[in-house]
Amino acid sequence: MAPYSITEFHVPPDYPATHRLAGPSWTYLFGSDHFGRDVFSRVLSGGGSLILLSLAGALLGLFWGTLIGMSSGYKGGRVDQVVMRVMDGMMAFPALLLALLMLTTLGARDAPWRWLEAYWQGSLIVVTIGLVFAPSAARVMRSVTLQAKNLEFVMSARLRGESATYIIFREIMPHALPTLGVEFAVRLSYSILLVSSLGFLGLGVQPPSPDWGLMIAEGRQFIGSAPWITLAPAGAVATLVVGVNLLTDGIKHARGMPREVVG
Repeated sequence: MAPYSITEFHVPPDYPATHRLAGPSWTYLFGSDHFGRDVFSRVLSGGGSLILLSLAGALLGLFWGTLIGMSSGYKGGRVDQVVMRVMDGMMAFPALLLALLMLTTLGARDAPWRWLEAYWQGSLIVVTIGLVFAPSAARVMRSVTLQAKNLEFVMSARLRGESATYIIFREIMPHALPTLGVEFAVRLSYSILLVSSLGFLGLGVQPPSPDWGLMIAEGRQFIGSAPWITLAPAGAVATLVVGVNLLTDGIKHARGMPREVVG
């Protein structure tokens, strides 16, 4: 759908000077930036990496959180208390600060394998998001497990002599799927904001590849004369986050779930 190349400079002598910082028009739907690049094309392309990294990070965090929370909640006792205190300690760190700490320390190192070099930065972002959101997902899934493990179908599985792994993944997990789906939608919206923030700080996708957060950072110096450079990617981020939140509310209403279940 992108009408122009996302990296081609429309500058003199190949193009007239009017192509730089051009306002929204039929030629450039969202205007052009200081290099004459089409903002609309870059917004369309930049959303791909952001959505992919956000989805992967939210899924990884939900996987780790589900595994930790359900195992801890089912085990109970001292193990549950220790695990939850560790999760509380991780939640005490601001998400952006923890992400910056990991990316600045590990991102400066080379990838351990040559084939991973092209994906090293993206992999670090995904793992970081997973670590940031795993504790909150673990608390939610632990709460569901504590409620479910005393229900009759779980007690019947215990009486049959089923293993803890079987009970967690075959008995409790299907019961927790609605909450798991809502929790994923909630974490996805936070992941989008976190990836955008990292891109804004220069720790996400690197130029000349487009990224919504990076585009907002690049357009700050022109916000007075060419605000469309910043407003277009910022509006895209806001629209995506609002859309995910509306989807989350719709799922909760459809399932009849109170807000505090997935808070």
